[in-house]
Amino acid sequence: MSKFAQYSLLLIAYLAKNYSLKYISLNDIAREHNISFAFLKQVALNLKKHDLIDSMEGINGGYKLKNKPSKTTLDQVIKAIQEEKTPYICKDHKNCTLNCFCAIKFAWDNAQAETLTKLSRYKLSDFLMK
Repeated sequence: MSKFAQYSLLLIAYLAKNYSLKYISLNDIAREHNISFAFLKQVALNLKKHDLIDSMEGINGGYKLKNKPSKTTLDQVIKAIQEEKTPYICKDHKNCTLNCFCAIKFAWDNAQAETLTKLSRYKLSDFLMK
């Protein structure tokens, strides 16, 4: 798993665990976990782009989950942090010399769809320690 994916999961889990109406500073999270603020900011921007977190600038600003942990599904998080949807090179049939891989692509796409369907059954709140 890439550092980007790891930090994405760390940030989303941290915001879920500390879910409230207040915003949490990325500086605080970066210091607490000894990670780069600049890198964490890129992670946060990606999660915000995928509508999982919200931000507010200013003295009391920071980041928070856009929805309650009980309303955010694990598949939403995985889709947002996936760097590459498929592990194969061919994304279309233009200039394809490896047509035999189309069957593998079909199988992979089906497996991925089934996995995401199963992950959609889990909410972030399912993973929070009570």
